[in-house]
Amino acid sequence: MLELRNVDKQYIKHGSRIRVLQDISLAVDKGEYVAVQGPSGCGKTTLLLITGALLRPDRGRVLFNGIDLYNLGVKERGEFRASNVGFVFQQYHLIPYLTVLENVMTPDLARRRGDTLNRGLELLERLSLSHRRNHRPAELSAGEKQRAALARALITGPELLLADEITGNLDDRNAGIVLDFVKNFVNGGGTVMMVTHDEKAAAVAHRTWSLAPVFSE
Repeated sequence: MLELRNVDKQYIKHGSRIRVLQDISLAVDKGEYVAVQGPSGCGKTTLLLITGALLRPDRGRVLFNGIDLYNLGVKERGEFRASNVGFVFQQYHLIPYLTVLENVMTPDLARRRGDTLNRGLELLERLSLSHRRNHRPAELSAGEKQRAALARALITGPELLLADEITGNLDDRNAGIVLDFVKNFVNGGGTVMMVTHDEKAAAVAHRTWSLAPVFSE
């Protein structure tokens, strides 16, 4: 379903070239859960952003069901992300002035589907957050914020979930709830690429892929 072919990415900072990814090739099957590990600074988050059509690589191709994502225009890539990819990050990125339910519903509102409210309520129920649906993010615990972010990522029914250190700020109980939900998503046919330092999160993946730092000039 997903294939990266010979992907390179570098940045120029203070006159120095920082090579983040070099000649990365990776294939992920539909329904597979892949954990990505490696030391800080080795390009794990950059890899997720490139995979999710958010950051153009300097070289290489990213194919999703045979479609080359970076041959699409900006609008087409946006439509692709909205329909196919859910993102979850360690820092949650919830909108502070919206309620939990409103945050969860936000990605689906532009699609003008009549079932957005029911889908949002169902996801909150499944993640044990129904009692928090009218609360603001500042009123939530770290675990509740991450569960709300996960519900938001899945409201559109994506095929692919890209997760970046989503258990890093959580205690064991909340990490377990989040990982169980991710496993259920995979068991239902979804595909997951998760960047993680959490060995428990990596242990339940079908495969673990390790990134090494690239020498910078």
